[in-house]
Amino acid sequence: MSDEIRSLHEFALEARIRLLMRTGEARTPQDMWAMATGTAAAWAFHRTLQRLTEIDPDAAAT
Repeated sequence: MSDEIRSLHEFALEARIRLLMRTGEARTPQDMWAMATGTAAAWAFHRTLQRLTEIDPDAAAT
């Protein structure tokens, strides 16, 4: 896995963790929804990159 892909993985996981930690701090339902949506998007992004490296490791390495 290339350094760029690894950095994207780390970014997605860190974003998910940070948003999960802050979801409890949401003051309105809209804030909670926005944080939950961001968490789901970050996790989906991470899983997509992970699957890409499983399916085509050569493409992920470039």
